[in-house]
Amino acid sequence: MFEDIVEVTEGFDDKYCVGTGGYRKVYKANLPSGQEVAVKKHHPFKGADQIDQRSFRNEIQALTEIGLRNIVKLYGFCSHAQFSFLVYDYMERGSLANILSNDEGAAQLDWTIRVKVIKAFLSSNALTTSTFGEGEALVKWKDSLLQSQALHSCVTEISLPNAGLQGKLDNLSFPSFPNLFHLNLSGNFLTGTIPAHISSLSKLASLDLSMNYISGILPLSLANLTHISVIDISYNEIIGELAPSFFTNWTKLISLQFQNNQFSGKILSQIGLLKHLRILDLSGNKISGLIPLEIGNLQSLIQLRLHSNHLSGPIPPSLGNLTKLMNLYLFDNQISGSIPTQLGNLKNLVELALYNNNLTGQIPPALGSLKNLVGLALSNNSLTGPIPPALGNLKNLVGLSLWNNSLTGSIPPALGNLKNLVDLELSDNNLTGPIPPALGNLRNLTYFYLSSNQISGSIPLEIGNLVKLNVLDLSSNLLTGSIPSTFGNLTKCEFFIAFDNHLTSEIPKSFRNCTRLTRVRLDGNQLISNVSEAFGVYPHLYFMDVSNNRLFGELSLNWGECRYLTMLQFSGNMITGRIPHEIGWLTRLGVLGLSSNRLVGEIPKELGRLTSLFILNLSDNQLSHRVPQEIGRLSNLEILDISMNNLAGPIPPQLGNCFKLRYLKLSENYLNGSIPFQIGNQIHLRGALDLSHNSLNGEISSQIGNLQMLEMLNLSHNMLSGSIPKSFEGMLRLKSVDFSYNDLEGPIPNSKAFQMAIVESSAFLPFITKDEEIKRKWFLKGAAEIHFQYGIMMGLMHLNRSWKR
Repeated sequence: MFEDIVEVTEGFDDKYCVGTGGYRKVYKANLPSGQEVAVKKHHPFKGADQIDQRSFRNEIQALTEIGLRNIVKLYGFCSHAQFSFLVYDYMERGSLANILSNDEGAAQLDWTIRVKVIKAFLSSNALTTSTFGEGEALVKWKDSLLQSQALHSCVTEISLPNAGLQGKLDNLSFPSFPNLFHLNLSGNFLTGTIPAHISSLSKLASLDLSMNYISGILPLSLANLTHISVIDISYNEIIGELAPSFFTNWTKLISLQFQNNQFSGKILSQIGLLKHLRILDLSGNKISGLIPLEIGNLQSLIQLRLHSNHLSGPIPPSLGNLTKLMNLYLFDNQISGSIPTQLGNLKNLVELALYNNNLTGQIPPALGSLKNLVGLALSNNSLTGPIPPALGNLKNLVGLSLWNNSLTGSIPPALGNLKNLVDLELSDNNLTGPIPPALGNLRNLTYFYLSSNQISGSIPLEIGNLVKLNVLDLSSNLLTGSIPSTFGNLTKCEFFIAFDNHLTSEIPKSFRNCTRLTRVRLDGNQLISNVSEAFGVYPHLYFMDVSNNRLFGELSLNWGECRYLTMLQFSGNMITGRIPHEIGWLTRLGVLGLSSNRLVGEIPKELGRLTSLFILNLSDNQLSHRVPQEIGRLSNLEILDISMNNLAGPIPPQLGNCFKLRYLKLSENYLNGSIPFQIGNQIHLRGALDLSHNSLNGEISSQIGNLQMLEMLNLSHNMLSGSIPKSFEGMLRLKSVDFSYNDLEGPIPNSKAFQMAIVESSAFLPFITKDEEIKRKWFLKGAAEIHFQYGIMMGLMHLNRSWKR
């Protein structure tokens, strides 16, 4: 048909056009079969390159839903790269506007047909793309509908969810719909309050005003809706307290959903009158006070959600009467006391979430009888005592969250029976003893958190059975021994975190198999491995910290292949060799820490490519040659520490381009030349500027005085000359300064930091002299200047104050 239509309209020539509207044209086409059809061709909006496919699809849907032969009949459509059009019955009587503007024609359309036409008109975006004539006709038609009381009386349902409705409900004539059973205006943009005259819908059984912007308080007249069985006003901005008359009158209520509003006050005892209630959701409000005992009367209840409020006091034991309950959510409150053993009666319970409260006491073993339980979340409370072995009976359990309590004792091996367990969270407790090998039976386990306990012993070989494991966190425990060779089986593992333990021995070579690793933290152990052999290529890795171990060998060139790395920390090991130039490929790197190793050679100029870097720490190595000027390209650098090396040559002026620097430490090297005035451009420098123990000479630039946020300045043990610039008096945040062991002279800046420095640096001198000039010289030049006056005693003090390696 596509070729026929293009042919008979001569490529949609305007001489076949019978009407236009918005961004559409209608053509009359005589098909070879003799049939006349109307072809509505879409074309792009002004300024757009393509057809609005959403509008096109909406119109197809609307036309197929109407199905009225005397208005339109859709034969088919074509969505083509060249043309998009719809083919429908050709109407001699003209457009919708013509039909609706004619009283006789409009009278032929009954209520059902009219509603379908309106819905189709709205859903096809006609309000924004139709001609003015069609819109005007619909307005006139609407007036005729409002005059028909008979039509109103037969309306039993109004359902317009997600229809883009705006405005308020105040002007709606609710009394005009005396037989309305269901009203659904959810997911719109309604504002204002719920009007009191909504109570005139005396037969209303279902009311859904959820996900709007309705505010104010609930009108007391709502209590007159005595036939109401379902009410949902969730996700609005309604305030105030819940009136007792709601609960006394809504005796047929099955579902009450008031979540995510701003309700306050207490949950009233009258709520216990709602004997048919199956769903009660008051979560996400500001409700306070106790959970009333009377909730235990709601024995038809299936879902009870009171979470994310300000509820306090104990969990009433009467909740144990709710034997049909499947979901009990009380988390994010201030509930105290112990967990009632009566909750063990809730045999149908699927989810029990009590986390983020103030619960105390022990976990009742009775919870082990909840055989249908899928999720048990008791984290972030103050629970004590052991983990009950009875929890091993919960064969359907998928998630067990007990983190951040004060649980003691060992991990029960019975937890190894939870074959469906996916998430096991035991972190931040006081658990002791070893990791039970029985946990190796949890073949579906994906997340295992055991950090911040006192777990001892070695990591069991059976950990390698957890082949679905994605996260393994064993950090901050007392684990010893080695990482088991079976760890290489965990090829799906992305997070392996075991820092702050006492792990020893080698990292197994099978560690190279875990190529999906994204985050690795093994810092703070005693691992002994050759770093060039222990690690492979991890294409998804973004965080790597193995600092403070006993690793040796040279850094592999392969680290340059881990292109997603944002942190690479090898500090505090015994790594030798050079820094690989390939690290310069890691353009996402934010932290590079290689301090306290035995690295030699030059700092690669390729590090200047790491424009995301904000921490660079290469201190305490044996690096030599010059500081590369390419470091000045690191515009996001905040901390630079290359102290305690063998670097020589001048300080590159380009460091002044690192405008975000907060901490700069170049001390204990062999740097010479003058201090570049460009250092004064680093106006965010606040933590420290330490250039001490070098061979810097020349005068101090007054530009350094621009560092008005600086707190610590150390230029001692150099060969600086001249005077301290007066601009330093503006450095009001200075807390510590040291200019000793230089050849400085002249006045000391009149500021608190400098005056305090004089007092502190010469505190012992009153025992020798009261000469203020001697004190000033001590601050400027150190003990060497006055050594000749005080002989051996001052010589000893000179040695004591010098810490140059």
